[in-house]
Amino acid sequence: MNATKVKPYLDAYRGTELKKDYDNWMLGLYIKSSIASAMDKHNKYPDRPYLQDIEDKRIVDGSNLSEEEKALERKRMMIADGYPKELMGAM
Repeated sequence: MNATKVKPYLDAYRGTELKKDYDNWMLGLYIKSSIASAMDKHNKYPDRPYLQDIEDKRIVDGSNLSEEEKALERKRMMIADGYPKELMGAM
């Protein structure tokens, strides 16, 4: 098999690895929220999934948010939920 025939398979593999990495990162956000809410009564676990609010906004205002805008919106929601700012430094 030559390189041009292998490239679509390699691209598909990279795509699935990126999705897995993103899913693991989101899982980490929920785990950090859980630990923070267990350790401090002022921190609360989110009532809704983080991305649900972003998706609802996109549907309401009809905009397509970039990944950077989604990340900023996610941080804003986490701050509003009382998420510890020092734990957000890694995001």
